[in-house]
Formats: sequence, structure tokens, C-alpha cells
Amino acid sequence: MIDEQEIYRDCITKNIPEAIPFENFWVGQDVIDEDRSNLGPVYITDWEVPGIPKPSSEDIDAWLQDFDTTPYFVRAVRAKRDNLLSQMDARRLRHSDEVSLGLEPTEPLQPLLLYIQALRDIPQQAGFPHDVVWPTDPIEG
Repeated sequence: MIDEQEIYRDCITKNIPEAIPFENFWVGQDVIDEDRSNLGPVYITDWEVPGIPKPSSEDIDAWLQDFDTTPYFVRAVRAKRDNLLSQMDARRLRHSDEVSLGLEPTEPLQPLLLYIQALRDIPQQAGFPHDVVWPTDPIEG
């Protein structure tokens, strides 16, 4: 998940170096759904930067047009991918344990390994990080 507030804060500090997040300015978002799945737009909640007027939403929107958000997307996609890979570790270990104990494996290993490799290959996709094609979990697939 992309942290829109972080992008907003970093964009402001890039354009106004005297603005220090959590010290002389704060940003926020309104929560639209109880489960936080839908948030409103980011906005400045408090502005205490000495001698500098609070930038307007229009100013910040213009700055955001030129602000490189790619590193934020890279971090978010890698975090999701790493989370999925760690979930696969448990399933791969379960398969190994079941085979070692002479039990019928809960799921076949080959599709799981192919899925794991597809997750590892996500950073090499042509659309990475903005247009990622997520592989399908073999159990869900």
C-alpha cells in the first residue's frame, strides 16, 4: 500500500526545505470507511513554518506533478511481494515435513515453486513498479 501522506510530506519538504514533518507541519487524511480501506485526500492539518505561508492545495498538486513517486511504489510492491514470499515459506516447509514423515503432501510442490519464482521475478517485469501483473497463488488459481 502506498503511503500517500509520506509522499505528500516529502513533496512539501522538497519544495520548502524549512518545512520539517512532525515538527512544524503535519498532514492527514479523513477516514471514509471504518476499516481504513478508503481514505480521503491528503491535506495539511497544521502549518507552523516560520515566515512561510501555508502552501495551497493547488501549489502542492502542481509540485506533485513533478515529484518522482517511483521509489514509493517500488517499496510498496516489494513489501507486498516479500509478504507473499514469506507466506510461501510456511507452505514449502509444510510440504517438506509431510514428505519427510511419509505423509501425502497437502499440495504439490511444483506449482508452489513456480509461483514463488514468479513472485521473485516481479521486479524484472517491464511495468514494474507501476504496472505489476501479480501471479496467481496455485491454491486460488
